[in-house]
Amino acid sequence: MAAILASQGCYCRHIDLMNEGRILSDNLSFSSSVSNPFVKFDRKIHNLIFSDKLRMEVEMRQTESPASKNLGSSGPPDPKKLGSNGRVIKMVPTSEVVKKRTPNGNRVDIQNRTKQVINGATLAKRDSSAALVKSTRSRETDKLPPLEDFRVLPTDEGFSWADENYNDFRRTIDIWSFVLALRVRVTFDNAKWAYVRGFTEDKQKSRRRRTASWLRECVLQLGPTFIKLGQLSSTRSDLFPREFVDELAKLQDRVPAFSPKKARSFIERELGAPIDVLFKAFEDQPIAAASLGQVHRAILHNGEKVVVKVQRPGLKKLFDIDLRNLKLIAEYFQRSETFGGASRDWIGIYEECKRILYEEIDYINEGKNADRFAEIFEYKMGPSAGVKINHLDMLDSRGYDRSRISSRAIEAYLIQILKTGFFHADPHPGNLAVDVDESLIYYDFGMMGEIKTFTRKRLLELFYAVYEKDAKKVIQSLIDLEALQPTGDLSSVRRSVQFFLNNLLSQTPDQQQTLAAIGEDLFAIAQDQPFLFPSTFTFVIRAFSTLEGIGYILDPDFSFVKIAAPYAQELLDGRQRPRNGTQLVEEIRKQANDARSSTISMPYRIQRIEDFVKQLEAGDLKLRVRVLESERAARKATILQMATMYTVLGGTLLNLGVTFSNQGSQVIANGSFIGAGVFLTLLLRSMQRVKKLDKFEKMIFISNILNDFCRDKAERCHVCVVGVARTPMGAFLGSLSSLPATKLGSIAIEAALKRANVDPSTVQEVFFGNVLCANLGQAPARQAALGAGISNSVVCTTINKVCASGMKATMLAAQSIQLGINDVVVAGGMESMSNVPKYLAEARKGSRLGHDSLVDGMLKDGLWDVYNDYGMGNCAELCADTHSIPRDDQPVCWLVFYLFSVQFLEHIFPLPFLFPLVACLSTPMVTISLQSSGIIVSEAPLPDSYAIQSFERGIAAQDSGAFAWEIVPVEVPGGRGRPSTIIDKDEGLGKFDPAKLRKLRPSFKESGGSVTAGNASSISDGAAALVLVSGEKALQLGLKVLAKVTGYADAAQAPELFTTAPALAIPKAISKAGLDASQVDYYEINEAFAVVALANQKLLGLNPEKVNVHGGAVSLGHPLGCSGARILVTLLGVLKQKHGKYGVGGVCNGGGGASAVVVELL
Repeated sequence: MAAILASQGCYCRHIDLMNEGRILSDNLSFSSSVSNPFVKFDRKIHNLIFSDKLRMEVEMRQTESPASKNLGSSGPPDPKKLGSNGRVIKMVPTSEVVKKRTPNGNRVDIQNRTKQVINGATLAKRDSSAALVKSTRSRETDKLPPLEDFRVLPTDEGFSWADENYNDFRRTIDIWSFVLALRVRVTFDNAKWAYVRGFTEDKQKSRRRRTASWLRECVLQLGPTFIKLGQLSSTRSDLFPREFVDELAKLQDRVPAFSPKKARSFIERELGAPIDVLFKAFEDQPIAAASLGQVHRAILHNGEKVVVKVQRPGLKKLFDIDLRNLKLIAEYFQRSETFGGASRDWIGIYEECKRILYEEIDYINEGKNADRFAEIFEYKMGPSAGVKINHLDMLDSRGYDRSRISSRAIEAYLIQILKTGFFHADPHPGNLAVDVDESLIYYDFGMMGEIKTFTRKRLLELFYAVYEKDAKKVIQSLIDLEALQPTGDLSSVRRSVQFFLNNLLSQTPDQQQTLAAIGEDLFAIAQDQPFLFPSTFTFVIRAFSTLEGIGYILDPDFSFVKIAAPYAQELLDGRQRPRNGTQLVEEIRKQANDARSSTISMPYRIQRIEDFVKQLEAGDLKLRVRVLESERAARKATILQMATMYTVLGGTLLNLGVTFSNQGSQVIANGSFIGAGVFLTLLLRSMQRVKKLDKFEKMIFISNILNDFCRDKAERCHVCVVGVARTPMGAFLGSLSSLPATKLGSIAIEAALKRANVDPSTVQEVFFGNVLCANLGQAPARQAALGAGISNSVVCTTINKVCASGMKATMLAAQSIQLGINDVVVAGGMESMSNVPKYLAEARKGSRLGHDSLVDGMLKDGLWDVYNDYGMGNCAELCADTHSIPRDDQPVCWLVFYLFSVQFLEHIFPLPFLFPLVACLSTPMVTISLQSSGIIVSEAPLPDSYAIQSFERGIAAQDSGAFAWEIVPVEVPGGRGRPSTIIDKDEGLGKFDPAKLRKLRPSFKESGGSVTAGNASSISDGAAALVLVSGEKALQLGLKVLAKVTGYADAAQAPELFTTAPALAIPKAISKAGLDASQVDYYEINEAFAVVALANQKLLGLNPEKVNVHGGAVSLGHPLGCSGARILVTLLGVLKQKHGKYGVGGVCNGGGGASAVVVELL
């Protein structure tokens, strides 16, 4: 493959290697090959004869030998060789240059019937003896092969910045509107008085998350410049709070592609010839689009397949406008205390970003960067069979050592930064691949960073000091690097640095801090300490934080410190090895200068000590022991007292001013108003001083905070889900009714263990839910476990918490792992409601006159509220009445005064005196969902409509194969010689008839009832199982972790109110997981009745599109002991298929209780 760059007058082409396969590498550099340009193409004079002539010239140039060209010509450029922008047109060869291969050398893989080739540079330790040779190149077919993952990209139509008539004025208005809106949001995020019902850190973090989400969307709308700046800013943890860093890190090049017409026009203008002359074939649809350009596939006339990188038209003009405004913004930020003021190097960051942006759109500069990279490392350009570094399945299939690859990535960057000072500044997974010998392949040299020799030496000193855990040397190195201002008392800084050194280099794998977490701590320190991180390090931090993410993808046990330690030792050994004569002289000179300085200053130090002692003896100097904590508390109290006085005086003068103004004494009134303004100004200054003291107190306890963070993180990461399975949900007296609950449980357990690749002999305990145990025999959980091949020595416990049994079993399993009791536990639940017997309750005592009554065991022990002596459906009717959820379609006019409410102020705008919301909605039920994008007011479905929605979602999931990940097929014996039947689908979904559902009569309340057999959960048979292991055990056994259990909770209230108990348990579980509700992607709430899901959605303010997206118990079925576990299995499937991260499962249970579990998908 060859890369063709169409921008800045740069044309990169292929040159066949001749002369017995060898050519000097100098002649293949980007900077050395200058060729005659094509005659500029003018459409007005274009004709067929001219086209044919030009095509012949192109074909000759694409196939001629480079030996016939004068590649080293010097002198001023010929004016005819200048591109449309006045720059020299360069013909850049990209022919393959590789190391001479051994018999066991690299191979070229065949994928999709074509060679898998990657255009880039391979990084390895330089071997000066390695010869450069020509590799053979087979001619490919003239047709472009289809791409396996090809997708049609959206166009840029509709974006204002892509409009040709977009002018400077409109762009400036858009930019400054965004800046001012950001200024207002940040001000109110930081102002404690702007929080209704008091300020808390949780509220501030929640509001910051919303602001950060808004910022990310605005950046995408503002286009290429701001997307790039957002990506660069995502590495500056010292400048921005964690919430902003996380959101900005999500920015990808999501700018739509520009039209093929624009691409063709741009290529023809830059390369001076029509497309059909330049290429034998050219694909109009781009294969990828980014903020700065897009890539097309093409074939040269010699049959070589190439990619054409085309810069976005008008990009430089857009950069010029944006950077003029950004300079003003940087100067404004530099003066603004809200954005850090003098403690932030905004101007330096602007200059660094400006340089990088302009260099990245200069494709000639990209070629020069590749040349320079080649001078430092062994380098090959052209076909290189490699695998993208985040394609884990392909890496594993080829037997690559992922741990070694992650180590090489870190070592490569340590070499680039600390040894050469020239490094790749954008090492995201798209720009890194792995060659057949596990060496690294780099793409895209547009964004490169450089560290000057002086700075690199200082970085080395810092590296040595960190490795030696010498806080004093670390601080001195930071001062030398101008990252720390040597002012004031640095003792607190020294303590913080020492804490970092102790924890960063001594943590266990479970406690290992990530660079992102360290960055959050740096932000906290930088608020009150004299840290000023230079803009030079922006791309160093970006590179290492990106590599850390790649490291964790490749190797769950990744440790930056562990990988860097051998390299540090190598540097230290090199530093301590015998020096030559020149180095010894330089070292002696340096030590002599230090000794001379110490000798000269010694008498002055002795004199100062003597003066100090004399002052003590004369009583002129007094020593005072200070209790700093008490002093700070007293100072804060004094400031608050003064603030109270200012408030009283200001208020008094304000009242006097109003009074005198009403009486006509305007002069006195004006004086009163001025005095009130002065005192209110003093009040604001006092509150700022209190705020600074609070920040300083936070800094004092930063070590404890970090310790708590690490410990909490380690505790929450212990419980891992490695395997799940469930049976299909069988209808009542349906296809699974011939199997007892224990058999269904055995099938689910066996499948979950098999999917987890866990040997049954390693299981240490089993917790399994089962509610209707009558006639099953002793210890149903143990029967199911032994039936799945689990050892006789394993302890098994049957859990009965009614509908929440399966979820409670999972919670108990997680507890046993967290307490260190077990490492491998199976949890779940099972039920066969079809096989529950009926009781002759009084038969043991004898039947009087031969008369007795049958009691339905399923109703008695599963579906009856014993506390109020009525059916559970009556509780559902109570819920519908309480929360105004009618079944019929009678319109109810709701007048919703959403005025001055906490939710409105917290979610819509941070001003507590603006925008009252008054809405009159003629709907039976209204859901107001508050999302990051604003208020979503929607009509919630009534119970029947909700039930229909549940069926439709379940059927859609089944048809799409979403349940195949969860379900293990069950073989049901035929009996009497009939063949067995395989059941692999939920049986209830096949009995859906919306018309009949709406006609069903209420079951528990004849007049105005809401609950029917159609909108209640169906009676079913089934089982579900989960395999939970400790994090340590997962690593030891090499298990693939599906998810982590990060939190769980129970809740309870009055028995008749059990339907809304999930609204109590779910927030508790989310809080224990250390999350905010806004971070949860999907919910699974058990549909015991349709009104249960509706009421809990309303109480929790959930978006209905996030709840039970694959249907629920109404459509799938509700085997009582199984449902809690089935919900968790389905939740993991939803997160996996919808690309979510956090999910919450909740289920109510008879007696007024509920359980909830929070999981994090990995």
